Amino acid sequence: MPDELHLTLPRHETAATVARRAIRSRFGEHLEPDRVGELSLLVTELVTNAVIHGRGVITLKIRVDGQDVDGEVVDEGGGFEPETASKR
Repeated sequence: MPDELHLTLPRHETAATVARRAIRSRFGEHLEPDRVGELSLLVTELVTNAVIHGRGVITLKIRVDGQDVDGEVVDEGGGFEPETASKR
């Protein structure tokens, strides 16, 4: 059964630390230590980016199913439109 983490983070320099602690607490026993480290690093970068460049509330959502991990960091900023491949 998948395990999930949904967390609202403060728009503050401590947000990445809060996220890392929550990841270790929630998934530390479910994932290999290397996977927890990789996930923590990735989330740190995304949350820090949201704090610096985003707006409004920051939400972290992570879902772990076995060794598969899906997640997102969302803020209320305008974001960007992904580029689409042009048709030839």
